[in-house]
Amino acid sequence: MTYSENDFLNYRYTRGIVREVSEELTGALSEKGRSADISIEEARREHEQYIETLKSLGIEITVLPADPAFPDGVFVEDTAVVLPGLAVITRPGAETRAGEADSVMAAISPMIDIDTRRMKSGGTVDGGDVLRLGKRYFFGLSSRTDDAGAKELIAIIEERGLTGETVEFAGALHLTTIITPLSTDAVVGTKEILENPAFEKIEGLRKIVVPEKERPAGNVLVANGKILVPAGFPETSGRISEAGFKVIEVDNYEFMKADGGLTCRSVLWWGDGWTIIL
Repeated sequence: MTYSENDFLNYRYTRGIVREVSEELTGALSEKGRSADISIEEARREHEQYIETLKSLGIEITVLPADPAFPDGVFVEDTAVVLPGLAVITRPGAETRAGEADSVMAAISPMIDIDTRRMKSGGTVDGGDVLRLGKRYFFGLSSRTDDAGAKELIAIIEERGLTGETVEFAGALHLTTIITPLSTDAVVGTKEILENPAFEKIEGLRKIVVPEKERPAGNVLVANGKILVPAGFPETSGRISEAGFKVIEVDNYEFMKADGGLTCRSVLWWGDGWTIIL
């Protein structure tokens, strides 16, 4: 099967990876220390629902085994940034997560033919700080993603005819905690991030505002013609539906206790022929 540039622009995916929930998830990093309250049984049920939803959209999902050495390991998004024909294996910004990227690379390497080269800056990037809108990439500068890491990836992106820029923001762990795409010309996010100069200047960008009481709904997952929205946020879900998008509600209650959104639990891609940058 041949995959066109439009598949990339329109968020069409054919394959992906997730990781099983570890018993150690209750020790995951969290801003308010709520990870200790996570029900592992419920988290596993929610994760299975998530996986089955992605499969129902025609995405072949590979499930990696849980790794007790990494409490945050289920949040695989932070370990990779996928470009057309290129996957960047990142250096997560939290010290306790330093080894996660290596295990993800080891897992995906046998799946397809891969070329490798190393990043040189020594900077850090969490995948959760990377927002893609068609051919444009935005890197949130956060406690996990620094300027050196963002600039190195932007240089790689620009080599491929794409554009990238950094975004300064506050009030969230990752950029995609509070803003995510619905399509190549539409986003959902909190009022303050939608008023950020980086997004205000985009001509024709449709913006759906998340009510303050529903802030966790700023993170949704667009895939193959559907929008996965965390369950329990009816106002945001309704606004997205009214804008003409097809919504699927997915439970995310336990993962929110560890500041996790729907995008956090998978790395999705299309076609074959990755290059991994270490």
